[in-house]
Amino acid sequence: MPKDPKPELPIIQHTYDFILYAIPVLNRWPRDHKHLLGDRIAGGLYGFLEGLVAARYAKDKADRLQNLNGNPKARPGPLNHFLNLRSRPL
Repeated sequence: MPKDPKPELPIIQHTYDFILYAIPVLNRWPRDHKHLLGDRIAGGLYGFLEGLVAARYAKDKADRLQNLNGNPKARPGPLNHFLNLRSRPL
């Protein structure tokens, strides 16, 4: 059986798992927060996941991931938060 030439990025699976956890939590918020802030958070999570999948199949992965992360000096992006969480001991 041939190996997949492009192995899955672990952050894609972790992001998907986080979305599976976060959406039910967001749905339990009060209506005022759920429809305004909850929709923004959910849309951002799905957009981030979509960007990760697009980066997996792109030739210029580093550029796509950098664009997805944003300007870390202005506002830390999701990749910086993920890396900071992974480096902390439990």
